[in-house]
Amino acid sequence: MEIWINCTGFEPVRVADKPLVIGRSPECDVQLPHASVSRKHAVLGVLGGVLTIQSKNPLALRVNGQIPVGGRRVTLRVGDELLIGPYLLRLSDEPLRDAAEATVPISLTVLQDKEIERELAAAEVKKRELAEEIKASRRELESEVWRGLHTHRELAALQKEFEELKAKTAELERRHSSHTAQPTEAAASAPTRRIPPRAAPPPRR
Repeated sequence: MEIWINCTGFEPVRVADKPLVIGRSPECDVQLPHASVSRKHAVLGVLGGVLTIQSKNPLALRVNGQIPVGGRRVTLRVGDELLIGPYLLRLSDEPLRDAAEATVPISLTVLQDKEIERELAAAEVKKRELAEEIKASRRELESEVWRGLHTHRELAALQKEFEELKAKTAELERRHSSHTAQPTEAAASAPTRRIPPRAAPPPRR
């Protein structure tokens, strides 16, 4: 049974015994000129009587709308559809000459919109993560500021207590000096009292 690769805008390509290289490069058997397609994107061929396709990156290939499961090499059959970049290729048992009969390729705009949606979703997740990090940083900063403010208040209270103690000490020293000077001043201002001399005893007879 013959197997053909059909895609709107391209001539049908027959799958022969020789593997077919699909990619962006002009050297490929099936050239798909688009930036999203690798130079040598995938290899399609018959291996042991089974039609397979092998892609360098399984995530860059869709088979019937799904990412292949089971590795890089995927088994195919007639009727399968391959999505490579913006191109949708259909495997059939005959060439589809009429473009109206061929599978219409997915619009590049649709693919770009889907890619934008994925990027927006990823950006939204990143935005939420950053918002949580900002909140955590803000809480930590507020905690540090509060601890610093608390320490500042403690220092201010200790400084005030020190100044009060210093003033109290000065007052006590002033009072002590005042009490020490009072007796001397009183002694200096008191009148001098003279003691008369004692009379000599009479001579003994």
